[in-house]
Amino acid sequence: MERNDRRQNSKPAVKSQRKFSGKSGDRSTGLKTVSRSASVVKQSDRSAEMVELRHYPARCPYYKRCGGCTMINIPYEEQVSRKQSLVEEMIGEFGTVDPIIRMKNPDHYRNKVTSVFAKDKTGHGMGLNYNPGSFGAAGKSSHADGRGVARENGVGRGNGAGRNSGKGQRPNRSVICGIYEKDSHEVVPVVKCLLENTKADAIIQSVLALIPSFKIEPYDEDRGTGTLRYVQVRTAHATHQIMVTLVTSDAIFPSKNNFVTALRKLQPEITTIIQNINGRTDSMILGDREKVMFGPGYIEDRLCGKTFRISSRSFYQVNSIQTEKLYNIAIDDAGLSGKETVLDAYCGIGTIGICASSHAKQVISVELNSDAVRDARENVRLNSCDNVTVYGNDATVFMQELAEAGKKIDVLLMDPPRAGATEDFLRAAVKLFPSKIVYISCAPDTLGRDLGFLSKNGYSMKKATPVDMFPATATSHVETVVLMSRVSNEPRAGRA
Repeated sequence: MERNDRRQNSKPAVKSQRKFSGKSGDRSTGLKTVSRSASVVKQSDRSAEMVELRHYPARCPYYKRCGGCTMINIPYEEQVSRKQSLVEEMIGEFGTVDPIIRMKNPDHYRNKVTSVFAKDKTGHGMGLNYNPGSFGAAGKSSHADGRGVARENGVGRGNGAGRNSGKGQRPNRSVICGIYEKDSHEVVPVVKCLLENTKADAIIQSVLALIPSFKIEPYDEDRGTGTLRYVQVRTAHATHQIMVTLVTSDAIFPSKNNFVTALRKLQPEITTIIQNINGRTDSMILGDREKVMFGPGYIEDRLCGKTFRISSRSFYQVNSIQTEKLYNIAIDDAGLSGKETVLDAYCGIGTIGICASSHAKQVISVELNSDAVRDARENVRLNSCDNVTVYGNDATVFMQELAEAGKKIDVLLMDPPRAGATEDFLRAAVKLFPSKIVYISCAPDTLGRDLGFLSKNGYSMKKATPVDMFPATATSHVETVVLMSRVSNEPRAGRA
């Protein structure tokens, strides 16, 4: 998941009392006055960055339509400078912000790539040519291949039509794969993406190459016909294992055994292939039913010395290199000595709690999503973490119950979604009253709101470190690790 271009807003700065709404995804907030509202940060930065891209040499032939990487043409030094400035603007009143942790090589970092398959309505197919390039060590722009960043509602990447081996043969222009154009359901064909894992891109090309000979029809969302909706590829950075998920509209997959054999012949590195059945008519990528077509049905990766099992529907950070840095910062900030009880809220598949378990006496992890809970428990077993327990529960309710039972928590690790924590969650955290709260944020605006609440209820910001997890994306897409330490001896009532 950008930050610092204040010039772009032609309107005067907006003073905004930002308040909790209690609704997921709400970005308006109220516990502090800021120079720009959350919506201004989000919308004006993104739109201005897209306009500004025109002033730099084009690195990507798709950026005008894709809209996923609003800073793809902007030199990397400038990108991280903007993100640093936004974090300072949003939370600087609470203390000093450390320099942003940047990527050494900010290309091809995405370990998950999702491509939508569709009929080529334009007949243009793959007619885009470009020369490969990179961000460059000094942040200089150079012409390069395309990009198609996966968006939250779903898609990732596109390309021109089927080919016999993915090696540059003449395309079959009746089928394309790619990313939905910004604010539409028109598919932008993308051959390669500057942000995506190159092997994942190649595998998607191979799937595209096989479509004509297997007579697989892409799904037509207007008519509700066709079979193949999406292809999602997940790659493990440390183990190099690869999962391919073929998302279909129903359980029928023509000549599936022969298709798997053909795909593995083109891409022998594939570890497992899954068919996911999604008969929905909304924008959700994955359905609830799956069939394993080849391999174990999952991949494993290593992070901070621990092993994690990743299924098709598991949440796993898309930038493995920066995730390890992010988690190490969070664990260091927690200052664990081996005697502490740690609560990992919003634990997902258990990654950060398991990584911290070697340094703590006990880790209590809580997650509401049942699939994630299952994966987290399996990951605890894989790593023989006898001091980690995973609970399936709402984190807010769970903390309230702990506080009412008089349980003591030394460190709270919280990694909420972009909407930040709810006010009820923060009230429960204050009632539980841990010595330290390590807050991992993916949205500076809601982070500022939540720090305002905690600062009024017995906590002080001791350290803040931005981490560039999503190079080339919008300024507001920056992770920040914040250490909040308890400064009063008695829990507060949780006042806003």
